[in-house]
Amino acid sequence: MPGRRYGILANRIKRGSFDGFIYKEGNSIETVGSANEHMFALNAIDGVEKDSMWGRFFMKLEKSPNVVCNVYVYAGNEKCIYYDSEKIDIEEFFHDKSKSIFDKRRFIKNTGWQSFIGVNDILLYGVSGRYLFLVVEIVGDGTAVISDMTVMSSYEDFLDFFPEVYRDRNSFFHRFLAIFGSIYHDFEKDYRSVKDIFDLDKTPTVLLPVLAEWMGLDLSGNILDEHTTRTLVKNAYSLNRMKGTRTVIEIVTQIILGEKPTIVENNILRDNEKSGILKDEISKYYGNSRYDVTVMIHKNIDDEKKIQYSFILNQFIPIRCRLHIVYLNDRSVLDEYTYLDVNAEIYEKGEAVLDNKVGIDNYIALEE
Repeated sequence: MPGRRYGILANRIKRGSFDGFIYKEGNSIETVGSANEHMFALNAIDGVEKDSMWGRFFMKLEKSPNVVCNVYVYAGNEKCIYYDSEKIDIEEFFHDKSKSIFDKRRFIKNTGWQSFIGVNDILLYGVSGRYLFLVVEIVGDGTAVISDMTVMSSYEDFLDFFPEVYRDRNSFFHRFLAIFGSIYHDFEKDYRSVKDIFDLDKTPTVLLPVLAEWMGLDLSGNILDEHTTRTLVKNAYSLNRMKGTRTVIEIVTQIILGEKPTIVENNILRDNEKSGILKDEISKYYGNSRYDVTVMIHKNIDDEKKIQYSFILNQFIPIRCRLHIVYLNDRSVLDEYTYLDVNAEIYEKGEAVLDNKVGIDNYIALEE
């Protein structure tokens, strides 16, 4: 039967003993300081039952080439152990700031801990006891980051599928078979985590353009920040259903620029006799074709953002549509607190044509 799985997360890590290590976000620890010896000791992991059988310890290790990682393991039915004719609480011993790394290493050596040198995946089939203690030591001139620490109690390793004569725990056959058991369980973990790839709140950022492409949205080139990209992908299905409509332009603008635009459709102006706008004026300001659409943004943005916005928006407009995007600066307003300085003058009213080649400065006003 599968055993328990103990994830070494933030709360458990922070209760441990630190010598030359600091806690990092992401359930990890990192070496600090100039010393070439660092040690981290976990508080006891409770297996609940007496003489609990332990199965495996593994972690992710990123280190400098000249650094060696040592792992020390001890298990017992009590949290105390006899040392120098004295009963010592193991957790208190490692938390004692008066003890040096040398003192702790001597304690480990003289109390029968198992040691594993230069490995980050360890089989614990020879270890039994209710309480499991783990100490990680980094030796060498360099840095190391340890994360994703996990302990598993005795779990299904296929030994029970063989005749009883082969079921000698911690035998060569048992440990040999455990290699395939470890591979199988790691594969099963990866297999079960595949669903997270399709969770748009959890999937890695690098996969978002791929998922967007599946839904007909081109987000290649990492042109948008992560939040905007993730929001577009999450809404891609509904946006595609509204493709070619005024609403989709408003929603895409809201997602990318954070504001609702003013949209002028040339064909509506031409068909609306009550608008009071002559057809030559429509052509002058809003294009000369029924397929022209003008989108007015009420603030100016940098050129990179303009390119991003135009690239995305053009994926949702009708095929024959000619899109004009106009960015409007804030107008200058004269109020009772305004005065004209020496050599100042009021600019004359200017005119501009609304297309994508003319910028509108602070002195251009749109008249109804």
